[in-house]
Amino acid sequence: DNVKEKAMVKLKEVKAKSEDSGSKARQYLDGLLKIPFGIYKNEPMLSIMRGIKTDFNNIAALIEKHNSSYLSSKKEYTCIEIYKHIHNIQDKYIPQLQKKQLKKLKELFCKGKRDTIVANICYINGIIKKYDLKFTKLCHSGKKNNYMRDNMKLFLQQTKDNKLIFGEMQKRFPTEFQLGVEKHLNSYIDTINVKWANINNNMTRINTTLNNAIHGHTTAKRQLKRIIGQWINGKQTGYCFGFEGPPGVGKTSLAKNGLSQCLLNDTDNTHRPFAFIPVGGSCNGSTLSGHNYTYVG
Repeated sequence: DNVKEKAMVKLKEVKAKSEDSGSKARQYLDGLLKIPFGIYKNEPMLSIMRGIKTDFNNIAALIEKHNSSYLSSKKEYTCIEIYKHIHNIQDKYIPQLQKKQLKKLKELFCKGKRDTIVANICYINGIIKKYDLKFTKLCHSGKKNNYMRDNMKLFLQQTKDNKLIFGEMQKRFPTEFQLGVEKHLNSYIDTINVKWANINNNMTRINTTLNNAIHGHTTAKRQLKRIIGQWINGKQTGYCFGFEGPPGVGKTSLAKNGLSQCLLNDTDNTHRPFAFIPVGGSCNGSTLSGHNYTYVG
């Protein structure tokens, strides 16, 4: 609205004045028309964290269906919370889920009368034959129920780490298990870990780029990395960078060879363009190069 209001003022100024006197207003309007309003470019590196949060929200929703008390329900998680939860899910939740599923499978396969147990034995033998497992087929002819139950428990225990076989065993009781929960959790976690590695690689590259641009200036480089880190994790608000120091210390080098090359396109790895506009100092300190204004005193 402010831009529209100012543009209308400039348009009235162009109409009211002659061509010579209204040149600045006309230049303003010409420049305004060249701006591609409504067209935005999302930096690939700065949108990774958004994808991580989306994947983790899917994990949280999946866990909440089965164990609502494991994760505290929140609208948005910080990157530190996501990092901690991912490790807890990998190290604790998934192993606990596997133990519960194994225990439940043993109970379901061993439950029932002889006819049910024999049918379960035949189902297991069918899996052994289908996947050509190096496991002796279970015998049921003339065997007691306890013997068959022990053999089924042994088979389940020895094949618990085989995801394919374990999934086939769960299909025997489709109403008792939410099939694919562990698979989906691992898939989301693998995707998040890849994105974490991508962020770490980008930050390493940025650190190398800044160090190659100029020697020293550790504090200035740290501030730049903090701002980029905030862009990755938080709000991507605009910043105006100001480099202060005497001539020759590397202000322009840090901007040209460092900051402008930190963000790269994901297609061709080209960096951001750098334009140098000299403001004063070319002839004397009171003249702005390329402008009509002269400051005295």
